[in-house]
Amino acid sequence: MKNVCRIYTLEHLESNQRLELDKDKTHYLKNVLRKRCGDFVRIFNGKDGEWLAEILEFTKKSCVLKIGHNLRVQPLNQVLRLIFAPLKQARLSLLIEKSVELGVTELIPILTEHTHVREFNKERAINIAIEAAEQSERLCIPTVHSLTTLPLFLSNWPIEKIIFMSDERLTAPNLIKQIMDTSSLEPSLLIGPEGGFSALEFELFSRYKFIHSVSLGQTILRAETAAIAGLAVCHIAREVGVANEKVV
Repeated sequence: MKNVCRIYTLEHLESNQRLELDKDKTHYLKNVLRKRCGDFVRIFNGKDGEWLAEILEFTKKSCVLKIGHNLRVQPLNQVLRLIFAPLKQARLSLLIEKSVELGVTELIPILTEHTHVREFNKERAINIAIEAAEQSERLCIPTVHSLTTLPLFLSNWPIEKIIFMSDERLTAPNLIKQIMDTSSLEPSLLIGPEGGFSALEFELFSRYKFIHSVSLGQTILRAETAAIAGLAVCHIAREVGVANEKVV
């Protein structure tokens, strides 16, 4: 069944429903994938699980599907947040794509003093996230937040939720140890910009007890590399933590 293509929709899904796809998805199925009437696709919306659907009809601007049976039920989301400074287009695309593959549930862009890219195209980020979810067998699409500043973000953050801040200074404890020590099953990872956090920003972090400085290793990583490495650690540590809870 995994060789059957996947399509994301915003529409509610249920058995025997007829669903009309928009022009872009119709073009993708008909002209890119060369699908024909009678072929099957898998469809999901991030809420109702994944369903098998048959292509009933193609028109110039739409494709009509008939929803068949449920293939997978919708699981509970395991929270994993990434807080990051915007990057140039190609590197940002890589960061979003790999973040989705690693199970991130929220993407939160922030402006810092050393952030070079001062704009964030939210709609483009959502589209990249949807495509990554379709290709990686995920059943949910991460929430993509609007761009905000670091001070405003921190002032509005719930104090009971820990943020692991990637600190390139070698005095910080490693991320794995911090996750295990705090027993955090809803990790939030904060990655700085290319130039790192400023002295004023480190002073700002010291005011918030929910900020935990962590190290991602002995080498200096590019922002997208740090995000991918950190999320991979969070993903594995969380899976181990959930498994241990089930054993207990």
